[in-house]
Parts: sequence; structure tokens; C-alpha cells
Amino acid sequence: MMKKNVQQKLKGIMLTFVWLMSLSLVAQNITVTGTITDATFNEPVIGATVIVEGNASQGTVTDIDGNFTLADVPSDAALVVSYVGYASKTIAVNGQTTINIVLSEDVELLDEVVVIGYSTQVRSQMTTSVSKLDTKVLESVSRSNAATALQGTIPGLRVTQTTGQPGSTPSMQLRGGTGFDGSGSPLILIDGVPGSFYALNSDDIESMEVLKDAASTAIYGARAANGVVIVTTKKGKRGKTNINFRAKYTTNKEPSDPMDYLGAADYVKFNRMAVANSRMVENNPRSWTAFLEGNNAAATGNNTTNSIYTTMFLDDTNRYLLGYDGWQSMVDPVTGKDLIFMDNKLNDLFYQSSNTQDYSLSFDGGNDKSTFYLGLGYMDDKGLVFGSGFKRISGTINASYDITDNFKISSNVIYAHSNQNLPFDNLYNLFQRTAGLAPTSRIYNNNPDGSLSDEYQPGTYLGFGNPLYYRDKFPKSNLEQRLTASIQGDYTFLEKFKLTLRGSHFTINNSNEAFDKAYISSGVLNTNRVSSVSHARTERNQVTALLNYNTRLDKHNISALLGTEYFSEKAFSTSAATRYSPTDLIYTMNVGSEA
Repeated sequence: MMKKNVQQKLKGIMLTFVWLMSLSLVAQNITVTGTITDATFNEPVIGATVIVEGNASQGTVTDIDGNFTLADVPSDAALVVSYVGYASKTIAVNGQTTINIVLSEDVELLDEVVVIGYSTQVRSQMTTSVSKLDTKVLESVSRSNAATALQGTIPGLRVTQTTGQPGSTPSMQLRGGTGFDGSGSPLILIDGVPGSFYALNSDDIESMEVLKDAASTAIYGARAANGVVIVTTKKGKRGKTNINFRAKYTTNKEPSDPMDYLGAADYVKFNRMAVANSRMVENNPRSWTAFLEGNNAAATGNNTTNSIYTTMFLDDTNRYLLGYDGWQSMVDPVTGKDLIFMDNKLNDLFYQSSNTQDYSLSFDGGNDKSTFYLGLGYMDDKGLVFGSGFKRISGTINASYDITDNFKISSNVIYAHSNQNLPFDNLYNLFQRTAGLAPTSRIYNNNPDGSLSDEYQPGTYLGFGNPLYYRDKFPKSNLEQRLTASIQGDYTFLEKFKLTLRGSHFTINNSNEAFDKAYISSGVLNTNRVSSVSHARTERNQVTALLNYNTRLDKHNISALLGTEYFSEKAFSTSAATRYSPTDLIYTMNVGSEA
């Protein structure tokens, strides 16, 4: 009986052991090796990416022989293999330790039509360095400037946002630029016309190509030394008429300041201790007196109502202030007396609530003879800094008509009406100097009973004062109108020749108005009330004639381009100002008494 029980126990232990072993085998991770080759030439694919599906951090690339090794792979995982120009593949591991993979060329990518210098070409026939932006990037978010879509999406192109001002165009350098300091911006062509990304509606863009090397940019001459960015707007397609409406609304959160600032108590303590130590080192008990007893941030010569700073000796005349928010007291490390001061935070007073509204409406279509596209857009981008913003109303019209089977006329009009509002002060004063304002600074003047009044305390002076006081003292307005218009004729003859003649006009009209209200700076009321206006106009006219030849001999493609171009640019600017306007209510120059 005992022997039978022992045998049953041994069987139970063995079954448990086998069950645990099976579990460990199921959960086992393995090392996978293999080779990736090309389907057409059976050659190794160098630099192909191999990752575990669902875990982008676990991956590797193939070596010079197309081999790869990937450790710690779950036996039931799947591998995703990809390489530029080839269709991606997903392979189930299924416990295999050796997996050889064959990649095929991405036919859809090779058949993609790319815009190059004065013509188009199928990617599979290209011999130059050209990158094309995925237009899904343009559709993802609202963009007050379409150039931001190129950031981090085009190899070799560095796009740097140098300011947070809505509507501003980032700086762009292709392959390091040509200047000794890395400067040099690429030539921007919009439907063949030199321009810029400013006020261009991203919803009207069909494609963006970047020409990088000398072979692809040479046709544009010296002006393309820093590369070329070609922007093509949307065109109509033959078939039914389409109506599209798109609305985007975004909100921007005030950024958290990464700096950890001293509170008022620590600020007063360390400043007063620094003065005491300086006196000791200099052996002069009266040096730096203004920083202990004057009207300074940690000094005690301030008052209870309207001084710039709030630090004072605590006594019965100001003790009532401790009953209001923000007022604190501490023992003076220098004299041993009690101090009173108000703790304020001034480094974020220049922010405002920020949001963006972006709407676009488009109509496109065509028949067997003609096509059309009409795009309308409105954007209102309110910046994070008080007074900053960008508004744009835009319209794009593209139309074409086949007069005969060999002759086509097409036209293009792009118009943008925009307003860019700038903050009341420069960025250095706003973000650096304002952040350095003492925490004992007064934001609002106090009423005699200690409560806060509605009157702002100006602070030290413009550029180092209270942002709430100065933010409405310098009203500005901007209006810019941009127009691009072109007409083109294409005539095809002898099957392989195409003659193109295009004329275009581009103009910018930019007007600015500014007014300085009366304001207090360094304790003095400035009543100059300067009113100023400026206007700048740029006109560009261009005529282009091209003769294209294309043919195919067996497996070879032959193309030739002969062309000539006339280009002219005129620029004009003017400005004027008057001062001593009698009131803050009239901003125009005509009321100023002195020019």
C-alpha cells in the first residue's frame, strides 16, 4: 500500500515537472539570424531595418553581406523588414532561428511622379537626389507656415524655428548651406514662380520636392546654390466635381518654466547678506548703502502703496499688510529687525490664452476638355505671448483647357491677405529680462487700506518693467497682400516634343502702422506719442520658354531640355513718422505736431 502511494506521488511530481517545462518552452526567447536579399538581382540588401513587431526599440540593421542577428526574440513574435525603395515585409518567427528574406522593389514608389527642374519625371528614371514630402504631414495639424512640415521629414534639410511668432518662416539649410557659417537658404519655387512659404495655405499644396545635389539644381543657376524647394499647388482632376471642407481647432498650453526661481524671502535674505559681506571685505560700513536702505528690490526704502518694490522694515504703520495675500515677513540677517515684503511672480505675465482656428473649402473637378480647382482658406492663430498673432485669408485658383489635342492652356492665381501682430517688446526683454525681475516687485499699486488697486505699477523702465503695464502702450498693425499669377501654354508636336511658354507675375505689398502711447519709464512720463507708418512693395516678373524632348529606345530613356528665361525684380520702400500727438486715442500721423 505504501509502495503504491509513493509511486502515485512520483507520477504527480513528474507530471508537474513536465508541465512546468512545457510552460518554459512556450515562453522561451530565441536568437534569430538570417540574410536579406534583393528579388531582382539576388544581391544582399545592406542597411535594411529588422525590428520586432510592436517593439520599435528591439531591432537591428543588416551588414555589408545582408546578414542580421537579433537576440532575445519571443518565439511567437513577428519581424518587420523594411528598406528605402522596397516593399516592407512582416514575417512570423514561429520558433525559427534562421530566417532568410527576399525584398521586392516598391512598384508604387518607383512609379511616383516627381517634380524636378522645369519638368516632371518618374522616380524610377531619376539619376539625381530629390526628396518628396509625404503630404499626410501637411494634413496632420494646423500650420500657420507650411515650411514647418519639412522639419524632420527630409533627409539633409535642417529646418530651425527661430521664433514662436505665429506665421513666421523658419530658417532652412540644405546639406549645411554654402556659407562659411553654415548659412544659405534654398530657392523656393511655387508653381514655378520664386516666392516664399509665408502666408501660403498648406491645404492648397499638392506636393513639395527638395532638389539637393548639383545635378538637380544646376538648371536654376547660381540662385540655386543652396538647393531648391519646389511647391506644387493642387489641380483639378477630370471627372465628377468634389467639394471638401476642413476645420481644425487647436489650443496651446502655456509652457512650464524649467527654471526654479528664488522666492521673495530667499531673494531678500541672500541679497542683503551679499551687501553685508561686501562691506566686510571692503572694510567700509557705508558702502552699497542704496542696496540696503534705498528704493531697491531688497532694500528697505520702499513704501506701502506705489513704490516699484515692496521690501520695508516691519512696524506698526505697515503691519496691516500681512492680512493680505502675498505679504510675508522675516528676520533681517543684517540688522536683526523684522522685514515685510510682497512675494510676486512676474516671469509669466506676458502670456495669454492661445488657440488656432483653421478652415478651408475647396472645389475641384473637370471634364474631357478642362479641369479646375478653387481653394479658399481662413486662419486665425493667436500666439502665446500677449499681442502676438497671425490671421490669413487665402484663395487659390488653378484651371486648364485643352484647345486642341496638342495645345493646352493653363492658368494659376494664388492670393493671400494676412496680418501678423507682434508682441509689445522684443523677445530678449520679454523672456530674459522679465524673468530676471525681482520677486519683491509690485505688479499692482496698493490702496491705502492695503488692498490691490486696478492701477499697474510700471516698474523700473521699458524693457525691464511690468509686462502688464507696457503690453497695451504700443499698438501696432500689419497688412500684407501677396499675389502670384501665371498663364502657360503647352504645345505637343511630332509626338516627342513639347513646347512650353509661361509668363508669371508675383507681388508683395506690406504695410505697417505703429503708435506709442504716453507711458512711464524710469519714473518719467514720456509723452512723445510717436506715430509711424512704413510700406514696402516687391514685384517680380518672369517669362519662361522651354522645349522638351522625350523618347524611349528599348530599355533606355532619353530626355533633353532647351530653355530660356527672363526675370526681373523691383523693390520699393518708404517710411514716415510724426510725434507729439495730443491724445492716446488717435493713432494716425496727421494729428502729430512735429514730423
